[in-house]
Amino acid sequence: MSIEVGSIVTGKVVKTTEFGAFVEVEGKRRGLIHISQIADTYVKRVEDHLKVNDSVTAKVIGIAKKGNLDLSLKERETPAARPKNEEVKISKPLSPKAGFKEEEDRREHRSAAPFSFEDKLARFMKESQEKIQDMKKNLESKRGGGKKR
Repeated sequence: MSIEVGSIVTGKVVKTTEFGAFVEVEGKRRGLIHISQIADTYVKRVEDHLKVNDSVTAKVIGIAKKGNLDLSLKERETPAARPKNEEVKISKPLSPKAGFKEEEDRREHRSAAPFSFEDKLARFMKESQEKIQDMKKNLESKRGGGKKR
């Protein structure tokens, strides 16, 4: 069987390191599952997810010049098969001036459909300008209103 980029392979974990896990595929071929390709969430220790002699099914995301495979556990599913978040998650602002200013605005955006990139960028630019203006006002008041000494 020929192994190509995009194919799904089954193998056995032969070694774990702090940066990933080495997998033996088809008896003689070796592949690496990098720590960033193990799960969709943050992985602090590879051993928490994979152990030696575990059987894994992974997707081939690359082939090195020497024939070693770059494997991924989180890419096994096609992006279309992954569940999409129906709700836009908004984190709590760091300060009263940052992010959303009123609870009504927060509720309105939480139930809205996901924003396009352009919407997010425009919103970021607007909030950034507001923050810069607030910082300038605060700095001027500390200097005494910008009067010469």
